[in-house]
Amino acid sequence: MLPQFFAPPIDVANYADSGESSGSFLGSGAEWGAVKAAMVSGDWVLIQFGHNDKAPVTSAQYQANITQMVTDAKAKGVTPVLISPPARATFSGGTLTDQSSLHSADMQAVATAQKVAYIDLTSITTAWYNQMGSNGWQQYHALGTDQTHTNAAGAVKIAGFITSAMRTQNIGLAPYLRN
Repeated sequence: MLPQFFAPPIDVANYADSGESSGSFLGSGAEWGAVKAAMVSGDWVLIQFGHNDKAPVTSAQYQANITQMVTDAKAKGVTPVLISPPARATFSGGTLTDQSSLHSADMQAVATAQKVAYIDLTSITTAWYNQMGSNGWQQYHALGTDQTHTNAAGAVKIAGFITSAMRTQNIGLAPYLRN
């Protein structure tokens, strides 16, 4: 849903592949290899993983995978932006459950170490879900029951959170956002 938020000359290519972890996306060669092959100096790459990086993936493994992607991008003159994953709509009473398994702290650690932009989408969406409560999130999720995958309305909302953060943080893509 990001393309609708950008004005020319920005083009968005989505290389996401459902079910991939940072390790499988990087390790299989096909997905990350395609991204690397398409990158040219001056491009930007938005990197977001975490939902499928479950145990036994350690913080160290996750950080190493993300660091490799950042290193590869920088080597080609590409600017990476790291984005933590959106929270899962899992509630305990009226409050979202702990989201630390999504590796947002690990993503932030890599961003800090590599001196690249970071958008904490996990925190942003946690606040959003908590505002809606345990009976409000369903309108933004697939089938109204899927706690991870959004429907089109939810995807637009989350893309809006990302672009809002780009503006707020003055990330270099911000001037290309539609008003």
